[in-house]
Amino acid sequence: MALALVSGCGGGSTEPTTTEHTETAEATEPEVDSADDVPAESARAVPGGWGEGDVNADGPRAAAAFAVQEQSRVSGDTIELVSIAWVSQQVVSGMNYRLGLNVTRNGTAAQATAEVYSQPWTSTTQLTGWTYGATR
Repeated sequence: MALALVSGCGGGSTEPTTTEHTETAEATEPEVDSADDVPAESARAVPGGWGEGDVNADGPRAAAAFAVQEQSRVSGDTIELVSIAWVSQQVVSGMNYRLGLNVTRNGTAAQATAEVYSQPWTSTTQLTGWTYGATR
């Protein structure tokens, strides 16, 4: 609280007035991707939280290539990567990627969602999920 003296015009009396100044910190909630209830900012800024990734970055590109190769091997289908539509990533002891992929499956266009865990310092990469359809 601050005390200020205000002088009036025309020879009037000077009365002290008080001016209250309170500082408030506005708490803001992070933007949330309603489909996953995850913060929309980059996972690099939120360790442990899911965030948007760059579809052109090396990590997501390697994860997408691995996912397609591994799913082809496991399913016996011929799957080829056309493009990466979106990437969500989560920093853990390594990185979890959730990837929206445009692929061809046995020559037919399809969309898939792949989940890949990567821990480069132990040379670990695992396909932890694969579903057809564009789920986010």
